[in-house]
Amino acid sequence: MDALVCEAARLIESAQTGQADVVRRTVEARLVELSGSIEAGPSALHFARVVALRATGDHRAALAACNLMLAAAEREGDNGWRSTALSMRAEQRIAVGDGDLGEHDTEAALRDLVAAEGALDAGVEDVVVRTNAHVGIGIGYVTMRLYELAEPHHQAAYELSCQNGSLTNGNAAMWQCNLAELHLQWALELYRVGKVADAEKHCLTAEPYALQAMHDADGSDAAHWRDVAGLFLGCAWGRRIGSGGRRRADRPLRRPDAGPRLHGGLAVRRTVPRCRLVPQRAPGRGAGRRRAGGCRTLDER
Repeated sequence: MDALVCEAARLIESAQTGQADVVRRTVEARLVELSGSIEAGPSALHFARVVALRATGDHRAALAACNLMLAAAEREGDNGWRSTALSMRAEQRIAVGDGDLGEHDTEAALRDLVAAEGALDAGVEDVVVRTNAHVGIGIGYVTMRLYELAEPHHQAAYELSCQNGSLTNGNAAMWQCNLAELHLQWALELYRVGKVADAEKHCLTAEPYALQAMHDADGSDAAHWRDVAGLFLGCAWGRRIGSGGRRRADRPLRRPDAGPRLHGGLAVRRTVPRCRLVPQRAPGRGAGRRRAGGCRTLDER
C-alpha cells in the first residue's frame, strides 16, 4: 500500500466519522498542492473526495467527483481505481435519480457496474485497491436491489481481509456488516411482497454475519463497529416473525467476549451496511463509505 493510499485512508476514516466537510476541504487543498488543480490530482485522493462529498449528502457533487476520479484512474492506467470510480458513479447516479426522477438512469448505472466488473477482471495488483473495487461493486448492486450479484463481491472483500495482513484493524468487521445489511435489506424486500418464509431465511442469514462483525471489530473504532453490528443483529432478531424471533429480540446483546468466536463458512465473503474503506493498520482504521462511520442504516424506502 503506497503513501497516497495510506493518506487517503486516514482522510476517508475522518470523513466517515463526522468530519466530512473538513476532509473535503483538506483533500481539495492537497490535490492542488500535488498537481496544481483539483482535476489533475491522483485517483486515491479523488476517492477520498468522493467519499467526503457522499458523506455530506451532496450526491450531485459526488457524481461529478466520480467523473474526475475516473479521469485520474484513466491517466494512471489503474484498473482498480477505474473500477472503484465506475461503481461509485453508478451508486451516485441512482442517488441523484432518487432525488430527481427526471435524471433517473438505471441503464447508465448498470453499464457502469458492468464496466467496473470488467476493469476488476482485467487485473488489480494492489490488494487494498482490489478490496475497495469489490466493495464498490457490491454496494452498487445493493443500491439497485440486485442482491444476488452483490453478495459475491462482499464475500470476496472479506476473504481478502482474512488473507492479507495489511487488511486488519476493523476492516473485516465492516465487510461482515455489509453482508448482514445486504441480507436484511433482501429480507425487507421479501416481506413487502408477502414472502415471509423467504424473508425470515435472510434474517437468519444476517444474524451470524452481525455476530462475526462484533467479534472481528478491532482497532480504535472497535466500539463503533460492535455497536453497528449490534444494530444489525437487533434488526435480524426483531424482523423475524414468530415466537422464536420475539424471544430473541427480548434478549440483551452479548458482547464478543461473552461467547466463543464464530468461524466456519463466514470466511467467504460485501459494503454496504454499505461500508467502504481503504484499509490501514493502527492507529487508524481504513477508509470507508456511507454515513458516520461508513455505514448506512437499514431504511424503509
